[in-house]
Amino acid sequence: MNSTLWLLRDPASGHLPAVITQYGQLYGLDCKEWKRNEPGDHVYGHDAQAIVVGLSYRSLRSLGNERALQLRNLVRRGATVYVRGGFLSKQSCSMSPIVDVNFSHTQGREGSLYRIESNSQVPAVLHEETGCADSPLAYAVGLPANAVPLASTQLETDEWCPFLFAIKCGAGVVICDLLPDSPSVALEVPIVERIASSSKRHAELGALVVARLATGLSPERRPPLNLIVDDRPANFDLLNTQNLCRWLQHVGAQFPDAHVDFAWTPDQLYPARSYIKTMKKFNTGVVWHGFKHHVDHRESVNLADDLRGGIQMVSQIERRFGVEFQKIMVFPFESFGVEALPILQRENFLATFAKPVASDDLWSRLPSFMDRSLPLHEQFAGVFPVLRRHSCDSLTQDLMLGRAALNLPTIVVIHPDEIGLRRWPYPPLPQGKRTHCDGVLSFAAAKKLESCSLEEIARDSRNHPQPKVFEPWKPCHENVRQTS
Repeated sequence: MNSTLWLLRDPASGHLPAVITQYGQLYGLDCKEWKRNEPGDHVYGHDAQAIVVGLSYRSLRSLGNERALQLRNLVRRGATVYVRGGFLSKQSCSMSPIVDVNFSHTQGREGSLYRIESNSQVPAVLHEETGCADSPLAYAVGLPANAVPLASTQLETDEWCPFLFAIKCGAGVVICDLLPDSPSVALEVPIVERIASSSKRHAELGALVVARLATGLSPERRPPLNLIVDDRPANFDLLNTQNLCRWLQHVGAQFPDAHVDFAWTPDQLYPARSYIKTMKKFNTGVVWHGFKHHVDHRESVNLADDLRGGIQMVSQIERRFGVEFQKIMVFPFESFGVEALPILQRENFLATFAKPVASDDLWSRLPSFMDRSLPLHEQFAGVFPVLRRHSCDSLTQDLMLGRAALNLPTIVVIHPDEIGLRRWPYPPLPQGKRTHCDGVLSFAAAKKLESCSLEEIARDSRNHPQPKVFEPWKPCHENVRQTS
């Protein structure tokens, strides 16, 4: 859905709505300012279902009769209106003339407990999540039955009162957010970090809901999970077939039908057939692990020649073992030089991987609040699709929840020694355990994540809405800057 986000400046501060503008840019909405001295015809003439209007409560109250009626008609025809901030404590509030809803606004206490409701408009992965807000939470009292809570705070009386709620109006909806129009931390902090913090997540929820609905991203949609076993199968690895079978069985018991991809170096032409036969019994696949050899591809000077040789070797492997390599490159030692990316592009590879923060000295054209908040690595935007991969140890429950709320894939790289698949297991090096990934797998099972191959994730990520930078809105950082 190609939606437009129309923004009205707050009459007191003169600022455009901050949080929804960030989410609009992140999700590729066409952000435009709806200026007070402009007629509303250029807004009113559009498909109302593709319109989102962001404004403060002060802006709503300062609208003239003509503009207010236009806004009401837009909502009734299918538009979404997001009202956030501009409320005064202990104030009687009215959402008219958009919709006839009145309530009392009350300021809560510090350290308030909040709960995200199981509402069909809220991302399903966030249902019933709770947290303790690091700032006082306002809440509404006296709402009518047609105001549906999306997030609520607990009062001293143990009663729950909403601070974020939705009101159906004709074919459209008004989403009212009583929080101030700012995140709990600085605006330049990456969105994924803000959502991944249980004490700050509540301040992101309203804008997240609106942006996802505007792009047609179903709240019921679950992001994908993939496990990569790095550097297997390997030649002469004759002792690990049973260990592999036990580990794959354990993974399936934790998260049924989990997909595991194995990184296969092209020069590994003679792995044990029993190992490959075991892989095929489960939901597995194989991807490239280097152009030809297991070397540091930042130092190789014959990348194009290596890949041509690797293509011939992969062809032999596919015929010999009846497997098919996905067009995904997992570089050895988890590093690569940017000169390798055009070669992958020419050979029709779909994607490769980088650490959450790439070490290359690259400039990002995107503002810092988008860092790590998109499926594809922002430092390589416009160069080649690069996905992020994580280790099990780096994925906390909160980080996985924040990524899931943004519908970002979780790609976990596992090394053989971590799961008991070291080629020659001997002291003093400890042998890994089959339970190494249990934290990730239990989260995936609880949130009902999708299980996908790396190729499926790469294709889906390339189709994700592309971010758009809204130049007139510039927070406390430049729109183009270097990512640290």
